[in-house]
Amino acid sequence: DLFYIVKNPWVEEISGENVLGIFDPFGEARAQGANYAPLTLLSIAFERAIFFDDPFGYHVVNVLLHALNATLLVALLFTTGLRLPIAVAGGLFFLVHPGNVEAVAWPSQIKTNGSLVFLFGSLLAVRRHPGWATLLFVAGLLTKASAAAALPMAAALLWCRGEKVDHARSTWIWLALW
Repeated sequence: DLFYIVKNPWVEEISGENVLGIFDPFGEARAQGANYAPLTLLSIAFERAIFFDDPFGYHVVNVLLHALNATLLVALLFTTGLRLPIAVAGGLFFLVHPGNVEAVAWPSQIKTNGSLVFLFGSLLAVRRHPGWATLLFVAGLLTKASAAAALPMAAALLWCRGEKVDHARSTWIWLALW
């Protein structure tokens, strides 16, 4: 949290200069965060503008994003053919699993929660709205690089669903853009 929030000059205020710096893939803002994640830095800048240095607001945002992720996971599990009670059990397990404590407790982990929202969203949209899924995938990558995990997951979901050839071909073309 120290380098992402407290000592990060790029998130101290939302200004044109800071936003341009945040989106510069070769700039100092990328070096400050140790990787290129402009949507993460932009979200932190918005949080700082609202919550300043009070950690409570950051935690509330992370808890809400985590709850949204659990809900999206339930939807994803249900769309893969699992019965609703089993999908809900999977979402509840994800919601309360101790391995997720860090992603909820640390304010800088908005990158993990945010990228997961985009990852789940892209997986839910890929079949019926591949263009939107592609935008969500890109947003996930601009939040945290680990969102790239959506690509093999989407490919596996499409493969297992065995859709009509014409529709599947279009979706696979979109997936190739990922």
